[in-house]
Amino acid sequence: MKLDDGHVYILNDVDDITGKSDYYKIGMVSKERTVEDRIQRDHQVGNPRLIVDIHSFHSEAPFLVERHLHKHFAGFRVRREWFRLTD
Repeated sequence: MKLDDGHVYILNDVDDITGKSDYYKIGMVSKERTVEDRIQRDHQVGNPRLIVDIHSFHSEAPFLVERHLHKHFAGFRVRREWFRLTD
């Protein structure tokens, strides 16, 4: 089990026409990478929608926090780390 420092993030993919989306990605990065680096290298490339960091925070155990959030929102899971969350 990983207990290294890092960040947990919540991303949103913004539709260019409507300016909004109900799809959110809950993920984490280790201390060696930044959330912005993760977005640009892994999520934005080849994606026609703009990926926006809605909220990110430091954690001493990001893997555990991410896993907890995934379990909490499991009923809203669309695919892997993507969830459909509405108001």
